[in-house]
Amino acid sequence: MRDYGNMPELNWADPQTALKAKAQLLHEEPVILIMPEDTRFPADAAACGGELDAETGMVVNCDPAEALGRVAEINAFEAMGEVAEAAVVSGSRVDIDAAGRRIIVHD
Repeated sequence: MRDYGNMPELNWADPQTALKAKAQLLHEEPVILIMPEDTRFPADAAACGGELDAETGMVVNCDPAEALGRVAEINAFEAMGEVAEAAVVSGSRVDIDAAGRRIIVHD
């Protein structure tokens, strides 16, 4: 399992988060987005282009355009599209921790 302990966290409720996350990703640095409690996440790993980690219950190694695009669509988070574009440019992958309300964008 990947260690997320040293990755910076940004709270999605902060209006500057999308801009900060985009900058972080364009510098090829990982970021964890802490999402609001009412955030809805894609229902299955296939919808995100990833796979289910049976040990953690997280959807891991997702395609950033698919995963972040679905989160943006389901929740009407327009700014998530900018984060998705930066993640694609940087070659990042996405892990979704729905139980912990986190989206982890990493190498």
